Amino acid sequence: MKVDAVEFSLPDAVTSNAKVSVRFQGAHPVRAGSRVPDGATLTPWVDDLTLLSGFALVRFRVVFDLGQDVETWPFGVDSYRPRVDWVRLRSRY
Repeated sequence: MKVDAVEFSLPDAVTSNAKVSVRFQGAHPVRAGSRVPDGATLTPWVDDLTLLSGFALVRFRVVFDLGQDVETWPFGVDSYRPRVDWVRLRSRY
């Protein structure tokens, strides 16, 4: 993860306080061709996309844990927050 840490005078710093993960959830549509997930078929959030093979609908979320090393990198209320500019997922249909 890279983030500008202005408060530490470090541009494009690689911080060790944060853990970033991408989680996935699958579902089947409420009816064929729909993009609306059927709530009864929602899977638990997983970090292995291959576990969702066969699901027509897949969504993802990015999770930040900023509490890994708070003494070295004390994120406060006014601190810059890390961000994800893009996510690329390779899959086979």
